[in-house]
Amino acid sequence: MQGPIQESDFLEILRVGVRRTVKFMGLLNEFHGGPAKTEYILTTDIARAFLARHFEVRVEYLNRHFLNAMTRRRDWQPRQEFGKMRTDVAVVEAGIIPRAIVEVKIGVGGTLTLIKEDLTKIASTMECMKTQVAANVRAASVFQVHVRGRANDLTIHRLMVKVNRIEAKLEAALKNFAMDWPDFTFRLVSLQDQRTGFVATEILQEDDGTQSMGQNGHATRYYAILISSNRRRKKAFTFRERLYGD
Repeated sequence: MQGPIQESDFLEILRVGVRRTVKFMGLLNEFHGGPAKTEYILTTDIARAFLARHFEVRVEYLNRHFLNAMTRRRDWQPRQEFGKMRTDVAVVEAGIIPRAIVEVKIGVGGTLTLIKEDLTKIASTMECMKTQVAANVRAASVFQVHVRGRANDLTIHRLMVKVNRIEAKLEAALKNFAMDWPDFTFRLVSLQDQRTGFVATEILQEDDGTQSMGQNGHATRYYAILISSNRRRKKAFTFRERLYGD
C-alpha cells in the first residue's frame, strides 16, 4: 500500500511527464520546440511518469469507478451524471482507493473555456467522495499554452510579456470559477522554470557567411490547475459514522 501522494511528489511527476513531451517535440523539429498537436502525447507521458514511480495507473478511466462502497459519500446527489464520463489519467490504489485524477488539454489560450468542463468533472467526482477520501486525492487539469512568435522576435521579451498576460487572465477566470465550488481550492501553477519554453526566432548562418531568418520564435508553456478538497469532516456521533465516515 503506497498511501496518499504528497503534493510535491505529484507536481514532480507532472513535471517529468511534461519534460518527456517537450523533449519529444524538440526531436521532431531539430530542437526548435513547439506545441503538441494531440493530447495523447502528453497524456501518455504523464501516465508513464506515474508508472515509473510504481503507481497503479489507469488511462481513460470511468469516473463512476472512483466511487464505491468504501469511497462514496452517503446520501449525496452528484451535480451531474457520470455515465461514460472518463478521466485521462487516474491512479487507484488496490483498484479501490482513488489517489490521483489528471485531465489533459492542449491549445488553451487566455480563458478557461477549454478546461472548464474538466475542472467541473474533477470537482463533481471528488464532491461525491467521503471527506477523508477526497482530502487525500491529488487532482489537476494539466494544459498547454502556445503563443506564436513573429519574425522580429529576436529575443523572448515580447513572448514573455504575452504569456504573463495570459497567466493573469487565467488566474482571474479561475477565481471566478472557484466561487461556485466553496469546498474546493483551485490553484494555477507552472510546470516549468520561468524561462523554459520560450524560443526566439532562429538566425541561420549561410555558407557564404550571410545570415537569414529561420523559424519564427514561439512560447510553448505547460501548467496545472491543482484541485484540492477543503471540506471538513463532520463530528461522528454514531458507531457507524465513526467506522465508515461520511
